[in-house]
Amino acid sequence: MSCKHGHGECVCDVVREIDDVQRKVQGSECNVSCERSIQELIKGNYPTKDTIPFKLIGESGDEFKAKAPVKVHANHDFCIAFVRSSYFRVEKFVKEKECCAILELLCPIKSGYKITGFQRTGACITVDLDCFCSIICLPAVKAEKVYDPADLTCLVSEC
Repeated sequence: MSCKHGHGECVCDVVREIDDVQRKVQGSECNVSCERSIQELIKGNYPTKDTIPFKLIGESGDEFKAKAPVKVHANHDFCIAFVRSSYFRVEKFVKEKECCAILELLCPIKSGYKITGFQRTGACITVDLDCFCSIICLPAVKAEKVYDPADLTCLVSEC
């Protein structure tokens, strides 16, 4: 892994590959669409896994943890709360930037000490992947969409 010291952009290359693969299996958000129908026909069934969760490790060997805002709706109004996590999914690369990506924070779903799945938070951050030395990829999962941010398992502040 490079940590900006070598010529390779190992972390960036891995995240770019994850992005490419997720885009191939993700499909449309529409329940009925031409794109979705084509995917179902080609694959025989709609893919059950859509996310490759990963962690980023800095030069000091520490896991990168991010905190990002989410909008929580309450009584016809909203407030801003925060989620904190060291698990991410790549959303996309920033246009015209070689190694800058938009990452969505994922909340781990735990049963005791075991992680049994992940929740998508909708909270995204922009990251320069050149600032990291290594990446830890977890097995592909179907990440759960959470429609009420108050239900997120990694909510660290409430309204």
